[in-house]
Amino acid sequence: MLQNLPFTLITVAIISGTDHQTIIDILGRRTSAERLAIRQAYAAISKKASTWGKNFIFLLSFLSLSPSVSHCRSKETRGKSLGQALYNDLRGDFRDLAITLVKTPWEIMADAMYKAMKGAGTKERVLNEILAACSRDDIPEVKKAYEEAYPKHTLVKDIIGDTSGDYRDALLLVLEGQMDEPSPIQLKKLCPENLSTVINSEVAHFDAQLIYSNGEGRLLTPENRFMRPIINRSPWQLYQSNGVYVEAHGHSIYDAIKKETSGDFKNFLLCRVRYALDRPTFYAKLLHFAIAGPGTRDATLQRVLAMRADIDLGTIKERYEELYKEPLSKAITEDTSKYYRKLCLKLVASYTDV
Repeated sequence: MLQNLPFTLITVAIISGTDHQTIIDILGRRTSAERLAIRQAYAAISKKASTWGKNFIFLLSFLSLSPSVSHCRSKETRGKSLGQALYNDLRGDFRDLAITLVKTPWEIMADAMYKAMKGAGTKERVLNEILAACSRDDIPEVKKAYEEAYPKHTLVKDIIGDTSGDYRDALLLVLEGQMDEPSPIQLKKLCPENLSTVINSEVAHFDAQLIYSNGEGRLLTPENRFMRPIINRSPWQLYQSNGVYVEAHGHSIYDAIKKETSGDFKNFLLCRVRYALDRPTFYAKLLHFAIAGPGTRDATLQRVLAMRADIDLGTIKERYEELYKEPLSKAITEDTSKYYRKLCLKLVASYTDV
C-alpha cells in the first residue's frame, strides 16, 4: 500500500511524540542515498502539507495506521525540511547525528570545515582530515555546498583568510581539483585484480624521483614541487609511487615528509599519504581519536560514521579491532549514551547484524 514507507514512518515519528526508536531504525538502516531520498520526499510533501492543514494529519494517520498521530504537533512540522523537523524534535548529540545523516557527504564536509574556521583560531586537524580524503569529483560539490550553506562565504576565500604559507598553498592546490584520478567507469569496475588499469608505473618512478630531488636530495626545498606529486595523484598512484620510493631509498614517502617538512604543512601531507596508503587504518585511527581518552569528539565520530557507514565501515571496524584489541561497538558503547548510543551502534552494525 505504501510506496514510501520510510518517509511516512519518520514523519509520524517526528510529529507524534517523538518516537526516537523509529527514527533510529530508519536512519540507521538506510544507505546515504536512501536517506537523501527520504529527505527529498519529506521536503516535497511537507511543503504541500502547509496548505493541507488537518487533511495532512489525517493522511499520515491513515497511512501509518497510528492513532498517536491525533495529538501531533502539526504546526511545528508542516512546511519544514527534514533537518529542521529533526532539529525541533530531538536534542543533544542524538539530534546532531540524526541531522548529519540526512545531509549529503559534501554538506557534511562543508559544515565541518566552516565550523573549523569559524571565529578565533582554526581547527587545522578537521581541514586536514577532510581535504586529504577529497577526490577530484568531490571538490566542485563541496565548494557548492559550502556557498549554499553560507552565502556570504566561499571555501577558497575562507581557506585563504584562515591559513598561511605552504600549508595554505597545499589546501588551495587540493581545491583546484586537478587530481589525476580514474574515471567513474574505471572506479566502478576497480578491484584488486585490475589495479594496474589505474596505475602508471612510469609516472610512479617519475614522481618518486621528483619527491626525492625536491625533498631529501636538495639543499633548498621548493615546496610546491615537493607537494604536487603527493596531492595531484590518485591514492592508488601515490601508493605505487611510495613503493618505488621505498625500493630506491629504503624508507617511505611518509618518513621523508616527517623529515623534510614541519607544522600544519607536514600534518596535511602526512594525512594525505596515510589516506592513500591505508584507508581503513586512516579511519580507524580517526575513530579512536574521537572516542579515546576523556570526553568524546562527537563531531568527528558523527562525521566518520555518517560518511563511511555504507561504504567501508565493515573493513574499518575490523582494522579498529586489530589496532586497539577491542570491538569498535564496545568503545562506542562506553563513550556514548541513550538514543545517541543506539543510533551510533545501528550504523556500526553490518546490515546482516541489524
